[in-house]
Amino acid sequence: MNGKLQTAALVLCYLLGTALFGLAGYLAWQARPAVSAALHRAADLADRAGCRRLAEGLGLAVTARPDGTLRLSRRRLEDPVRDLGRASAVIAGCRGFRVVRFCAGLACGKDQLHLELRPHDGTPTAPRPAPPPAAKGAAG
Repeated sequence: MNGKLQTAALVLCYLLGTALFGLAGYLAWQARPAVSAALHRAADLADRAGCRRLAEGLGLAVTARPDGTLRLSRRRLEDPVRDLGRASAVIAGCRGFRVVRFCAGLACGKDQLHLELRPHDGTPTAPRPAPPPAAKGAAG
């Protein structure tokens, strides 16, 4: 009887596994349009209007310049971690743009957070040269 019980349990597990595998395939097939729509929404962020909507949705003020550059700002950093996270989300989400200027903190002028995104033209961005070391004063 023990062998028959094991065989029945094995058959039951096989049938259950096959059914769950089929269900997983069905659910994945049904989710495909939603995933496709999400990818299309992400692709829309490559244009200026989509990037602007994303930034405004995250609470950043947006100023568009005629050359296509977007200047994003926040007057005051209320929660620096969250505000930097918002800026990071915009930078990551606006894939068709590159960061040309970024500043966060009290030393940034009237806006404690501002960044400029310029449409990416396909050329790699050259890193800025490091500033020369500060001159050391004569020790007395």
